[in-house]
Amino acid sequence: SKPKTPDFVHETIQELAELMQQGLIWKGKHLNIKLRCITCDAPAKAMVKCVKQFSGYYGCDRCTQRGSWEGRMTYPEVDNLNLRTDQSFRECWQPEHHQEEKISPFSVLPVDMVKSFPIDYMHQSCLGVMKKLLLMWTRGKTEYRMSSGDVAC
Repeated sequence: SKPKTPDFVHETIQELAELMQQGLIWKGKHLNIKLRCITCDAPAKAMVKCVKQFSGYYGCDRCTQRGSWEGRMTYPEVDNLNLRTDQSFRECWQPEHHQEEKISPFSVLPVDMVKSFPIDYMHQSCLGVMKKLLLMWTRGKTEYRMSSGDVAC
């Protein structure tokens, strides 16, 4: 079943921290280890970062804007946004984004807590944008809608 807390990653993070600090000897060569990114789907990312879900009012991973509810959570602002930084994340400059009194287990690693977690392609593109486009093309306003013959193809 789905874990309720991010505790399951502690051993992995301990090993990663050691490898990143000490490196790795492989075939007689010392290799430096760097963690490029942590890939999770959106719900798992919120859990391991100990932040609000993407569907929460302060759920945006990249900026500090408050979402607005329009049948679903939207983040309509696109200009003059206050972007999250590693420092602002680690220092919890926006407490509404973070889960109360929880600190991400990944925060012990020397990684950027914003840039090292890429946007979830499945939830953002496949289930978000593409779903909207398909609905607009098949059931939306006439000026955007495809003909029934094109839809059948």
